[in-house]
Amino acid sequence: MRFYMREVFWGDVHWTSELRKVGGQRKHVSIAVLAALSLFCFITCVLASCAPTAYSDTMPKRVVLQHHNRHDAAGTILATRWTVAAVDSVPIDTALRSINLTSLPPMDNAWQTFFPLGAILQTVHFEAPLPQVPHKGPLTTVKVTKETTHGSVRRLEVEMQLPAAGWGVMNITSAGLQVWSFTDTVTFAAQPVYPKSETKQHMLRFACNQGYDKWNFWLEVNVNQPEVWLDVAASLLEPSDAIREFVSQLPSWASEVPATTYQSSWKL
Repeated sequence: MRFYMREVFWGDVHWTSELRKVGGQRKHVSIAVLAALSLFCFITCVLASCAPTAYSDTMPKRVVLQHHNRHDAAGTILATRWTVAAVDSVPIDTALRSINLTSLPPMDNAWQTFFPLGAILQTVHFEAPLPQVPHKGPLTTVKVTKETTHGSVRRLEVEMQLPAAGWGVMNITSAGLQVWSFTDTVTFAAQPVYPKSETKQHMLRFACNQGYDKWNFWLEVNVNQPEVWLDVAASLLEPSDAIREFVSQLPSWASEVPATTYQSSWKL
């Protein structure tokens, strides 16, 4: 390599001296050199794109796999889909070639449990089977256990319960939210999860183990702006049969991050 670099350097000096002697040919030689370099770069890119994947069992590609399900207050599944994403610059399609999937159009806020990382994930969406009910009981439930009004303040005492151990994010959307039981001050998301919404959105992350799947908290809002929406996205820890089946079809060099997510909206 050292000899090659010297040859290149010498060649550069030699050509420079020749160009000084033949001024009329200098422009033509420069164009020829640039054209050759451009052709070399183009061929290199084509060969790189046709080369086998650089991933292996010891250097896997990270695949974020989510079985996303939206349900109503009664626990009825309204929509279900696969959302699959890559965390590097190589498109996720390279890991899905052996799986027969039907594409779906994108959906806003599919990665709420991964907030704010969902904004940078390269995501594709596919049709998915209906989920298994994780337990005999209902899915995520939210209810107001007590409501009082004092002057201009409406106070809501809320109970939220997950169907099983998991983690997630809830988005409290309210223009009149003044105080809550989580922190001393009320903060809101600088970049809203729902870009079309003009109401302030407040993001809260939660996690629970088995047997500790219930939360009680309170909110205080201005009576002149009383509307409060709570959007809950919960990813359960236990992988479903659908997740296991999907993972079994991935190549050996794919390392999955699976999640079965249930998302619902509640007006308080």
